[in-house]
Amino acid sequence: MAGKKPSKTAKKSTAAAAPKKLGAVEISSDMQRLVPTGVEEPYAYVLDIDGKSIHSKVGSERFYAAISTLVESSVALRVAKHAEELEAKTPGYGWLKAAGILRGTWVEPGSDAAAVDATAEGSHADA
Repeated sequence: MAGKKPSKTAKKSTAAAAPKKLGAVEISSDMQRLVPTGVEEPYAYVLDIDGKSIHSKVGSERFYAAISTLVESSVALRVAKHAEELEAKTPGYGWLKAAGILRGTWVEPGSDAAAVDATAEGSHADA
């Protein structure tokens, strides 16, 4: 009887008792979340909160959408610091906005909030 195959019922009960995986891979918080690519035009891979790598042009809506998935995560501040370092190396491509989004401090220029901030800065200068 040692060579007898398990029954369908036995297979199902074993599978039912096994722990279920929620995701295929658990992403380490130490992973690099921003990988810059491109020379003439800046592109980057963004590893979003779901573990998907999204390749897009830095500064595009798709890039900022991928960045925004990391805002509430435990890695947001580390990624923001990395974005600031990239901004120092290659200014003007959108890394600074990405850092601001991640820190929750980004205000679109020309928005009502930007006007309020400018007014508040002016009132402090007079004091």
